[in-house]
Amino acid sequence: MAWLKGSLSAAYITLNTAAVCALLYPMAVLRLPLTGAWRSAMTQRMDLIIDLWVSANNGLIKTLRLIDIEVQWPSEPLRRDRWYMVVSNHQTWTDIILLQSALRPMLPPLKFFTKRELIWLPLAGLAMKLLGFPYVRRARQTGDGNGQTAAGKDRDAITAACAVFRNHPTAVLSFLEGTRFTPAKRDARNSRFQHLLNPKIGGLSAVLGGLADELDTLVDVTIHYPGAPPGFWEFLQGKCPRARMRVDAHRLGDELRDPDPAVQRARVGAFVEALWRAKDARLGEAALKQWAGS
Repeated sequence: MAWLKGSLSAAYITLNTAAVCALLYPMAVLRLPLTGAWRSAMTQRMDLIIDLWVSANNGLIKTLRLIDIEVQWPSEPLRRDRWYMVVSNHQTWTDIILLQSALRPMLPPLKFFTKRELIWLPLAGLAMKLLGFPYVRRARQTGDGNGQTAAGKDRDAITAACAVFRNHPTAVLSFLEGTRFTPAKRDARNSRFQHLLNPKIGGLSAVLGGLADELDTLVDVTIHYPGAPPGFWEFLQGKCPRARMRVDAHRLGDELRDPDPAVQRARVGAFVEALWRAKDARLGEAALKQWAGS
């Protein structure tokens, strides 16, 4: 029965992706000759494709009862007509589906940092490119022969994406750990945390600079799965009945946008370090029992 549910779920998501791409690709072609306000308006309409895709996936989750997501929201209301930076711990591909599902009613469409290799993913890779998802390199090579490092190319890609994001409210998602957490990766990378990998702040710093006038709130999401985090196929089969999310909102002060790059990096690093220590504590067994009442 689980295998059948998984097969139906996989087929549904594939058809859903194909359907929204059938709408998105012609819109992208129509956008090519447009400039200025006309191009911005078309880009905003294309972003509605994300909402369509997420809404359809939500219908699947509810109909087949794939998972129950328990969310603890911040006291400060979130709004779909504002810009947000979203960060989260990352354990499985399932995280992306759950974040989109849970946050859709409260935030504008999520656009997340994407590994460049995923551009070759059938249908979805090109769709994310057309929708302006920042494609970044994860392997930190020393350079490309022209004196520019991979990190420098990532920053340029994020800055260019932010120039488009300024046209209308957007939520930019970054998994600061850079990859999915496992105990083996934690130990190999000498992580300072028990339940997290050491965070990387380059992407966050670039977004803070690229959306300096629009962005004033960071949304910090902590995801916990009772038991082991599910693989994507396990999720599709409904083998992870429950997930818990805690959503916290933090004001982004001007001190995090200091014009001196060294000062800004130090301040952003300290800010993220505090977030990660609090998140690591929540993910500890004792802290998890207190979520409902904290």
